[in-house]
Amino acid sequence: MAGGLNVRIILVMFYLAINVQLGTQTCFQGWPIQYRSSGDGNGYTIVSSKEFSCYGTITQWSWEAGVSYRPFRAIVWRPVPGYSSQFKIVGINDMPSVYRGSYTHTVPESQRIAVEPGDVIGWSYQYESLRYSNGGSDLVHLEYGYLYSSLRVDQTRDINDAVYFRQYSISATVVEVIDVDPPAVYGCPSDIEATTELGTSETAVNWIEPNATDDTRITEEKTHSPGDQFELGIIHVAYIFEDLLKNRALCSFTVTVDTVDTTRPSLTANCTNDVTTTTELGTNGTNVSWNEPNATDLSGKPRLIRSHAPSTKFPIGQTLVTYTFIDTSNNTATCSFTVTVNTVDTTPPTVTLCPSDFDSVGERRVTWREPDVFDLSGNITTVKSHSPGLLATKETQVVYTFTDLSGNTAFCRFTIYITYDTIPPVVSDCVDYIEAYAELGVSGEPVYWTQPSATDDNGRVTLIHATHTPGEWFPIETTLVTYLFADDSYNVAYCNFSVVVHEVDTTPPTVRSCPSDISLDIESGTSRIPVSWMPPSAADLSRNVSLLSQSHHPGDAFTTGTTEVVYVFKDGSNNEARCAFQVNLREVDTRRPQMVYCPSDIVTNVELGSIGTFVNWTEPSATDESGNVTLLVKTHSSGELFGAGESTVTYLFTDPSNNIAACTFQIRGKTVDHTPPRILSCPRDMQVSTEVGTSEVPVYWTNPSVMDLSNFVEIRSTHSPGQHFSIGETVVEYTFEDQSRNYAKCNFTVTVETEDTNPPEIAGCPSDIYKTVEIGTSATHISWNEPIASDISGNAELLKATHKPGEEFDVGTTLVSYTYTDASNNSATCGFRIHISKSDTRAPAILFCPNNVTAETEEGSLGAIVNWKEPIAEDASGEVMLLIQTHSSGTFFAIGTTIVSYIFRDNANNMGKCSFSVTVSGVDKTFSKIFNCPSNIVARVEPGKDATTVTWGEPFAINLSSATKISSTHESNESFPIGSTQVTYTFEQPGGYKEFCNFTVTVIEHENTAVVYDGRDQLNTSDNTSVGSAVSYAAFALSLLILVFIIFVVVKYLHIRKKTKDYDVNIEDDLELMSTATSVKSLTNV
Repeated sequence: MAGGLNVRIILVMFYLAINVQLGTQTCFQGWPIQYRSSGDGNGYTIVSSKEFSCYGTITQWSWEAGVSYRPFRAIVWRPVPGYSSQFKIVGINDMPSVYRGSYTHTVPESQRIAVEPGDVIGWSYQYESLRYSNGGSDLVHLEYGYLYSSLRVDQTRDINDAVYFRQYSISATVVEVIDVDPPAVYGCPSDIEATTELGTSETAVNWIEPNATDDTRITEEKTHSPGDQFELGIIHVAYIFEDLLKNRALCSFTVTVDTVDTTRPSLTANCTNDVTTTTELGTNGTNVSWNEPNATDLSGKPRLIRSHAPSTKFPIGQTLVTYTFIDTSNNTATCSFTVTVNTVDTTPPTVTLCPSDFDSVGERRVTWREPDVFDLSGNITTVKSHSPGLLATKETQVVYTFTDLSGNTAFCRFTIYITYDTIPPVVSDCVDYIEAYAELGVSGEPVYWTQPSATDDNGRVTLIHATHTPGEWFPIETTLVTYLFADDSYNVAYCNFSVVVHEVDTTPPTVRSCPSDISLDIESGTSRIPVSWMPPSAADLSRNVSLLSQSHHPGDAFTTGTTEVVYVFKDGSNNEARCAFQVNLREVDTRRPQMVYCPSDIVTNVELGSIGTFVNWTEPSATDESGNVTLLVKTHSSGELFGAGESTVTYLFTDPSNNIAACTFQIRGKTVDHTPPRILSCPRDMQVSTEVGTSEVPVYWTNPSVMDLSNFVEIRSTHSPGQHFSIGETVVEYTFEDQSRNYAKCNFTVTVETEDTNPPEIAGCPSDIYKTVEIGTSATHISWNEPIASDISGNAELLKATHKPGEEFDVGTTLVSYTYTDASNNSATCGFRIHISKSDTRAPAILFCPNNVTAETEEGSLGAIVNWKEPIAEDASGEVMLLIQTHSSGTFFAIGTTIVSYIFRDNANNMGKCSFSVTVSGVDKTFSKIFNCPSNIVARVEPGKDATTVTWGEPFAINLSSATKISSTHESNESFPIGSTQVTYTFEQPGGYKEFCNFTVTVIEHENTAVVYDGRDQLNTSDNTSVGSAVSYAAFALSLLILVFIIFVVVKYLHIRKKTKDYDVNIEDDLELMSTATSVKSLTNV
């Protein structure tokens, strides 16, 4: 009960009264007794004509009865709120039937009636309990200032009884509760922040309503209710709770309504339909236009992000165009459509690498590299007169015809000249025979070998047949393996060898029915017993197996412990198999222990009223052959308490083998009575505190209880519960006496001390603090004004503060508390919370944004495929998405400069952008064949020298569209050391395209032995002899002749091209130029 308890006991005689005091003021007294007949002669009710005006609890009734054995009932009535003449019953106390005289009745705690101002009290004089006569209603009516009740008594009494009853004193003892504390409020909401959509002025706000508790009834007033409409701004909401003594408690909080924009921008024009257009095949796109969409928003004109603009150039294919409108709250509306650019084709296919006429020596089946063809449509139909691998005649013309989907046609023609080959291929790696081994019982074995191969001087050799391949399964016998090779002129060579597979036996016999381990028990004292088992057997693929040895036989005698039994079997190839198992014999005990001593039945006396008596006996014992006996169970122990009657005592003994022996006897108790009353509960010494400044305090305890077999105990005490005790020590004594004049006493001391229990008062306790930090920041510094405390004692100190102003606080909610204490260690706490939340205002960080990209493509082409490492983005929030990407790596880019953009967005709609340019330029990468590129050169030096001079004819290349730049790692007529040296000529166009001529110069010491080299190496004998000089001059003359011839070819070619304005050469001119180039090639090979 809030605010402490002040209890007064008042006894008023000679009138019906309830006297309740608040401090020293008397609430009311002097109620005259009235009565009201039921009107039908069936009973009556005595009532008071004055209302109850205080708050308390009736704990005791006192009266002087004028009529013997007349019970009556005390009733408390309370007005029904809102009805001036209706009351309800709030409590009833039944008085016992007593003889005439003065009596006091203490109301049990569970039946005490709590009275409030406005209640009225009456007495119904009766024999039996009241009953409801109006269907269970508890409402009554007030008539002419008296209570007129629908309740009636069940017995008719003379009206004089009421008059007689009125003439005697009746009083009530009321314990008054002084209530100085306001109601306790719980569930008071925190400040509420609500939002309403932009464009509206109010919104409904809900909360869980607070409540309050108090020892009296509570009334409630409030400024608003959940679900009310709240306008924009800050509105204060208050709940006021008031108890019957006008103590008030307040719950207040604010409702803040702000606007929020969650509505997407509204598109004011229809989103454009998909757009389709065409462009010439070979172009990289065309300009496309459309009517742009627009949007509006309540917050103003939204921001526009678009992937493409009207009248911009679009590549061939489908392109998604996206318009994104973003308002100030980052709400987005999107319009998307597809722009499709299709192509038309009027350009014929382009043929490259068309073979020149060539000779094929020794090959009747001829192959060549087929010509390449390119067409912008990507779909070409090829018709050819012959295919590579044809069985050619002496002279064969080959014609390729290429046609695209639009009917545009291009040709490639050349002639093949054949001479024949009659020499068969040469076979290598052909073995004589192969031996292998297969296990007994297996039909064969896989056999592996290195496959033979064949070579031919005039080109390719084909394996046209092989009877077997490495890894095949071969049976146990001799198998002939044959390989058949043929060259392109159908000359044939053979390789034959035998595969011999032998049978061997390395597998041991298989043991059948090998016994598992055997475990048996034998009685303790027995040393050995015979053991039997089913003998194992064995089988083998050779069908020849025998028992080589066995350590024991079935039926042999075995001793206790573990013995291993072993069988060994052997086949005809001396492969052995083993069967082993263990025989385990364990001693067991099956005889129960023998009792050495077991007590006889015991007779004892038990005091009447006692629980029993303690009985002692000699503990029984047992023995066993094992020498080890354990007491397993005993139902009672010697010295235990036994009551009246018979009790069975049992002892169970066990040996290590769990054999059990039992001992049982009876305890018989006889009843005798010499026992005084037994105090069941006596209060302990009590220490009670009262606030500093008071002199006495009421003290309560539970009356001691007593038990006696006579069922009658007289109780006398020096003090009663609830009596006021002064400061200091007071001894309380209870005396209990039974019918046999046996006495028992209960004494305890009540000590009353003063103390200070009021905590310090705290002023300036901060409210909760809210702060926002940037995402990625884990903490921030917070400051506040510290609270101040005071105390009645004049001394209030800060005991503990969890945090100080200016400290750093992590993101989240942190409880800050200040605890103050006075000299009596009363403490008060001020607590508030610091709420730190995150917000995100930083744009995503772009990782790996490429630098500007450059690419080259063949001069005259439309563009090139361009690749780059895709950029990525990261954000402190951990969530980032690619919002816009204008191009992708690996797509086609037209010649020129194109801006590529990536736009990333995080969850807070912060955006990061990566932009770079892609520049594609056309260069001329076309080379004609490199002429006169030397083969590998081998030169010799005289003994004692470490180098020699090596010469060769300089290589050259012709590019018809531009000049070439030549560089080389070495020059002809240089000195080369002993060993191998790589020589490289580099031919480079102005556009940077390169081709190479590589060969090796090998210098070896001069010896008398012959130098062996293949047709690819030249033997350079530049050792300052006349022969070397002659070769050098001959090479120089030959190079000069070749140069003159090349100039003639170039002039002729330019003359042919000049005759056509579009620089297209007809097929006859191309064939003439190819014939000239073939002559040059033949010349350079001389």
